[in-house]
Amino acid sequence: MFRWFNSFLQNSDILDKTTIPPPSFKLINELPNNPPLGIPNRSGTTCFLNALLQALASSLAVQNHLVSFISNPNLNTSTSSLLLQTLRHLLSSTTPSSPILDITPLEKQLKRSFPQLFNGVHQDAQELLTLLVDILEKEQNATPFRRKTSTLVLLDETPSSSSASSSSFSSQFTPLLGFTSTSLKCTVCESLSPLQLQSFNSITIYPNPSHPTNQLSQMLPKLFKGPGEMVNGVECTKCWVLSLLQENEADLSRLSSFITQNENEIDDEDDEDIRIRKYVGELRSQSLQFTNTLSVFDSLVDPFPPTLHPPTLPRQTMLKSEHLLRSGKLLIFHINRALLQGSQKDQTKVSFTEYLNVAPLLLNHSSSNSHLYKLISVIEHRGGTRYCGHFVAYTRRNDLWYECNDSSVTQVPLDFVLRAPQAYLLFYEKQV
Repeated sequence: MFRWFNSFLQNSDILDKTTIPPPSFKLINELPNNPPLGIPNRSGTTCFLNALLQALASSLAVQNHLVSFISNPNLNTSTSSLLLQTLRHLLSSTTPSSPILDITPLEKQLKRSFPQLFNGVHQDAQELLTLLVDILEKEQNATPFRRKTSTLVLLDETPSSSSASSSSFSSQFTPLLGFTSTSLKCTVCESLSPLQLQSFNSITIYPNPSHPTNQLSQMLPKLFKGPGEMVNGVECTKCWVLSLLQENEADLSRLSSFITQNENEIDDEDDEDIRIRKYVGELRSQSLQFTNTLSVFDSLVDPFPPTLHPPTLPRQTMLKSEHLLRSGKLLIFHINRALLQGSQKDQTKVSFTEYLNVAPLLLNHSSSNSHLYKLISVIEHRGGTRYCGHFVAYTRRNDLWYECNDSSVTQVPLDFVLRAPQAYLLFYEKQV
């Protein structure tokens, strides 16, 4: 297929005659200094695909991970292999002033997999990214003889470089894989529910049109370490145990007082008096059990024996908080520009910086430099509505930035990229 493909590139009257050397599918440590190739948009509706490919081509983490689980890309027609070949071609050195690359093999593969995205009605780079990651995960998991890493290992922020590059696999696309935890805190008893672990491939943030400035560095702490939100009508097991303990203590106090006041009249051989003393003993035993349960409540997922589970639980107001546990090698931010009504787009500008340190956002705060990220790509959606407009990508090649507008590739300064008024996807890669 690709012998014909390279021949087509060299002889096509539509494309600039560009000789692209056979791609090398070894692990790479840095990007080439040459500008990226442009990608034609013949149908006028594939700018979302072109922009996403240009953005991913700037990621060493994505390309090296694809290399690590694709046995023979040149003989493999999977989406993973075609994607890797396309990304490596985009990095190829070129000689013409404005060369472009045909991505027909990959485009056809994606159209077969996601026909809904190529129907000319609604094309979206974020939606394509989500679907593309899904199919890459399936192909990754189908790769034989690959060891998968447990969630506990993936949560370790300091894996060895060798294991990270060759065998750290999960059921999800590892370079993008991150984890958040969601917890609920009762406003009555202040108990903290067990952490609910959730994985993510990208983080969605919501601009505030009424706010004069929307800065990414200020929005993220509110998302992960902010005050949280109140949720009503949540069942609280600890409140139920506390109510049982209070009722138990009240009964115990009442009976103990009765026994003390009638000590001279109680007959240890009387059946009724024996039952009263036995019931007092049971109350004291239950109170001790409830007290012990409460003492370890916050450290156990299910601290109650089956006999203690109630048919119904009291419903309380809870404070819901989300925390960042782990971020992937490639951290992608999706700036949601959808408005609640109509097809109009939220055009609020979101400011972002070249470097981003996520250490303060982590649940277990660390000052380590291993949580420093560098901006490598930006996808911008130009236009006034969600369903009509144009996607362009800004990509980094070492210290140089390029605007990739389909076939046109133009060098731009970093300040120009950071001022992108309608940024839609931000790609940050972890610094080693």
